[in-house]
Amino acid sequence: MVEKGALGGLTAATGRIAFDEDHTSRVGSPVSGRVDQILVKPGDRVRKGQVLLTIASADVEGALGEARAAAADLTLAERTQERAQDLFNEHAIAKKELLQAESDADKARSNLERTRSRLDLLGLKPDDHTSRFALRAPVAGTVVERTVLPGAEVRADAGGSLATISELGTLWAYADIFERDLAQVHTGLAAEVRVASYGNRAFPARVAHVGDTVDPQTRTVKVRLVVDNRGGELKPDMFARIALSATGADQVVVVPRNAVLSDGESSVVIVDRGGNRFEKRKVELGSGGVGSGSPATDPWVPITSGVAPGDWVVTDGALFLKAELENQ
Repeated sequence: MVEKGALGGLTAATGRIAFDEDHTSRVGSPVSGRVDQILVKPGDRVRKGQVLLTIASADVEGALGEARAAAADLTLAERTQERAQDLFNEHAIAKKELLQAESDADKARSNLERTRSRLDLLGLKPDDHTSRFALRAPVAGTVVERTVLPGAEVRADAGGSLATISELGTLWAYADIFERDLAQVHTGLAAEVRVASYGNRAFPARVAHVGDTVDPQTRTVKVRLVVDNRGGELKPDMFARIALSATGADQVVVVPRNAVLSDGESSVVIVDRGGNRFEKRKVELGSGGVGSGSPATDPWVPITSGVAPGDWVVTDGALFLKAELENQ
């Protein structure tokens, strides 16, 4: 696609759209058991704390039983400690017996706290009488994936997720930036994201992180951007073209280098007019290139006339289409 770019500065890169991992949760089960009820499906909006599914689990019964047993043990240990204190005051037992009773009470108290912490993690109360575990949404968002069916057996130690929830109002985009352009990229740099589905529409974005390593094969660095997606148009895994602002650089019209063809002494591009209609159009090339590398290696070519931002030009198969148009 024809875009506005910065001459002598970084302008564009290819990339893909991804989930915002800061607002995405892959929900697993902390208990083993059998799924007996599923209350959501992909596409549903859920609030934080909403029940996603229930699991019949012996782990729930065990956790409640341990908590009740720990409470009974503490009651007994505290009574024993009180009796030991009375006997010690009457010089009927030695000091070490009192200390042992106090130690047993402290251990019983710690055990009760441990078992009740377990209940808190499971969303249970000590006086509950159930064998069902309610798996709740840890964040608000949209259910984008559900990997479990009713009746499925799940294990707490399996490590997989039963559902994925994401707030899709913001997404991430990953761009591959050439090593030579890194000096112009920094956290907070403004950018625009475009996808084929929406033509020349630009979605505002901002650089959130610049990678710490260079890919030895492509000589690129992975850059992560945060993209505004309040309208919900962008989808994770979409292919994207990402234009980054280049401070202090003159803005020009640019096209992909492999879209420009030689036509004798002039240069042409094949413009896609939609509806399976194509047009060979003469263009005037500007000087320099886009990016800080040499003009021969830059992926974009400045254009002074012939096309405008938003036009779609053919890259793959352009030579074939040029020959076909000339024979018509």
